[in-house]
Amino acid sequence: MSFQYPFALFALLAIPVLIVIYILRNRYKEETAPSTYLWELSEKFLKKRNPLRRIEHLLSLIVQILAIAGMSFALAHPQFTLKESADNIVFVLDNTASMQMTHEGKTRFELAKEEITKTVNEAVNGCKFTLIAASNDNDEGYALVCSDVSDKAKFGLFLDNVQLTNYTGDLSYAIAQTQGMFLNGNANVCYVATDKVLPNVNFEAENLNLIDVSYSKTKDITASGSKYPSGSQVYTIGNKKYATYTEDYNYALTSLDFTIANSGMMLINTGIVNYNDPTRDLKIRINYYVDDKYYGFYNVTYNKTEPTEGEEWILGDSHVFTIPLEAKDDDNFQLAKSVKAVIVNEDSFVSDNTFVGYNYDFASSTNVLVISETPLYLNAMFKSIDDVNLTVVSLATYTSRAATYTGYDLYVIDGINLTEDIYPKDGAVWLIDQDDPVTGSGFTCVSTEVFDESQATAGNYGFRPVYANNTDDLLYNELTKNIPQNQLVLYSYQKYNLTSDFTTLVSYTNENGSTYPIIFAGKNNYDQRQVVFGFRLSNSNLPLRYDFMAWTKNIISYSDPVLISQFNYEVKDTALINYTDDVSSMVITTPSGKKENFKHGSSDSQTYIFEEVGAYEVRINYKDESYKNLYLFSANPRKEENPVLVDTDATYVLETSANTKRGDGLFDNILPIVIVAAILFAADWIMYAHEQF
Repeated sequence: MSFQYPFALFALLAIPVLIVIYILRNRYKEETAPSTYLWELSEKFLKKRNPLRRIEHLLSLIVQILAIAGMSFALAHPQFTLKESADNIVFVLDNTASMQMTHEGKTRFELAKEEITKTVNEAVNGCKFTLIAASNDNDEGYALVCSDVSDKAKFGLFLDNVQLTNYTGDLSYAIAQTQGMFLNGNANVCYVATDKVLPNVNFEAENLNLIDVSYSKTKDITASGSKYPSGSQVYTIGNKKYATYTEDYNYALTSLDFTIANSGMMLINTGIVNYNDPTRDLKIRINYYVDDKYYGFYNVTYNKTEPTEGEEWILGDSHVFTIPLEAKDDDNFQLAKSVKAVIVNEDSFVSDNTFVGYNYDFASSTNVLVISETPLYLNAMFKSIDDVNLTVVSLATYTSRAATYTGYDLYVIDGINLTEDIYPKDGAVWLIDQDDPVTGSGFTCVSTEVFDESQATAGNYGFRPVYANNTDDLLYNELTKNIPQNQLVLYSYQKYNLTSDFTTLVSYTNENGSTYPIIFAGKNNYDQRQVVFGFRLSNSNLPLRYDFMAWTKNIISYSDPVLISQFNYEVKDTALINYTDDVSSMVITTPSGKKENFKHGSSDSQTYIFEEVGAYEVRINYKDESYKNLYLFSANPRKEENPVLVDTDATYVLETSANTKRGDGLFDNILPIVIVAAILFAADWIMYAHEQF
């Protein structure tokens, strides 16, 4: 036995003081009496007095001593050691997205926390508690929240701080961490709090326990003719067959897109999943909003007694239906940016009841300015490509009005050398046959090489460069995709020396073994996307081949990339947002209101990983101080939407070692001592009152 507050035992010094007071106390009272007759008369009654009266004062002293001793011990808080009675307990708490589902007004996560708290409170004092949160919110697949906490109140604070996530997860990572604790002797009991159904895990084992918050029911259907709800998850364990099901409702919206017909009517395609018994009569109401304006509702129905062809649902499969929507209040659906669908039925998992589809016209034209004295090939090629706004000017025209030729996505400078003061710097550039490039272009011209016709032979006329085959380079793959790579023949080329880091796409090796870039691309010193052709188009066979169209399309795509091509994601997906040369920065606002800022650095794109469910706002800031807002939508992982998650692959077993031992428990409940001391004080008060009255 030990004491938590041993200094309280000094209160026992009051006992000898009490004894001294008892000894020195005068027990007789001096009274004045008119006669002794009554004393003499009462002698015969005194002989019959109760003998306990003689020790009455002694009993009072004993009671007072015991009361003081009891209160002193209670204040000292005695602790009794119970050998090897305390466990080192690990709690694995599932905080994946499916734990958001509700059951009787509480989320599965809240119910799991309540069960963990109950287990902790019932545990012997002296137990140590470790908490692991199991979801894929980091690379390990779990998070160690706390370890070896013996204070139950402190552990409760750690438990309260664990938050639900929107991620999916695998409990195996957390179990593996727990196994390490078992082998190191830091744990001997594990509780797994989850809504996953794990039929191959033996939770009857002494050291592995399940806190089940799936609220599912399992039925043995091995026998022929066994009946079970058709919405069950059916699986086989050994030679037994089981069906697991739940009575919780859950529907999920899985997709949404819309198109505008020539009549101006909107056609909305909506995907919905039924995770319940598909043979039940269904009537699901879905509200629709266009640019956040309510446009009415649509009832998705299924009658099991009179099924309509094409309406039969399979559990977990998406059912896509199309509804027409007419504009009202003079709204123009051609300008619509978003459509939102919301399921309003009672549902155990509300976060998958909303889906937003976005539509942006990113087929906007690419503005191209060609500065050339011989624009024949370029003019014909650009005009044959859709969504290109082409402007062609001569050197004299451009030089005289250079300040007005701004705001183009792509500048094509064909066989002309511009000076630094009029060189365009607000868009991408395509340089052709430059023999005196500006300093910021990132390369210099060594010489102009012209093919000697006297060296021509049959089938071998002109310079024959080759593709670099640099397939490990992303820029190479982007600019050479869909190009047949027919043999390129040049009658002259510029011999360039690269002073910046460029990707070589096509190169030529001369008779001396020296290799020079013929076509290359990358960022120049002005931080512009730049593609360089080191030859005049008219001095090559390129304009006569399909390769020229493929090159032009790829250069347009590279020069004026689509900001983003996908608008709907799941949590943990990665979005790729491209920067154009006129973008200065980007601000992403999450559904919770958190803002994340990204500046346009050396990279031409920005990746972003979705952590929340809902609509994200992406503000694109341009260098001319204008901006554009885009919206992306992130949904829950589909795996987490099913209210019955059966994992037959999980086969967790926790092995112990010689290091695995139980700790010593403590019994420190002082309530019995306090009660006894209170009773003694009450008894002493009764004896005192009897003596006085």
